[in-house]
Amino acid sequence: MEEMRKLKVMVYEDYIDAVVRSLGQAGVVQFIDMREKPEEWKGFLVPHNASSETLAKCSGLLSRIEAAFETLHIKPDHFLSTEKVLAWVEQKLAELPIEEAKIYAVAI
Repeated sequence: MEEMRKLKVMVYEDYIDAVVRSLGQAGVVQFIDMREKPEEWKGFLVPHNASSETLAKCSGLLSRIEAAFETLHIKPDHFLSTEKVLAWVEQKLAELPIEEAKIYAVAI
């Protein structure tokens, strides 16, 4: 068994999701909930309070995404990646009996 080491990481905000996803998929880290021991993170973290407008916008987007999944008969998996969704959509589009089709992206 390999030895584990404790590592604290600070990541540029724009890359957080990609870094967390990549590390999780690689299975090389153990994630912990920072709320369990907030004193260890004092000075590193700044509280973030989202405005009610931002929360409402996110809630609206989530509702639209869920409706699109339902319409497309997609059962969202908690670990479903964007690449898998796109591959599935491309496969379904290829199966359509249409010789020429124009596909327009819908802004979400």
